[in-house]
Amino acid sequence: LQSYGLEGIRSVIRRHITIATTFEERVKQDNRFELACGRLFGLVCLRFRGATNQQTSDFCAEINKRGQFHLGPGEIEGKTMIRVVPCYQYAEESHILSLWKHLNEVADAFFK
Repeated sequence: LQSYGLEGIRSVIRRHITIATTFEERVKQDNRFELACGRLFGLVCLRFRGATNQQTSDFCAEINKRGQFHLGPGEIEGKTMIRVVPCYQYAEESHILSLWKHLNEVADAFFK
């Protein structure tokens, strides 16, 4: 708070929400993916439509193994999901668009 001030903190939070909303909209527009739950501030939870829990876990692990991005696995109502949290100090929309492109490339190879 001392470094940013109240308005600075508000600005950072708004930017994170905007970036997460951009990602959420990409997920909604792609029939291969589904939202596991509604976006909460900067948290977007998704899964590959029709995938088993194991496939979702393996897909998340494959993304993480490649080392460009780190996604968090999770579970809601007995279904495995992937948690995307694009909230860090220097996050920009270009980063989440890069993640989206990467997710699609891996999904194309993973779910043939």
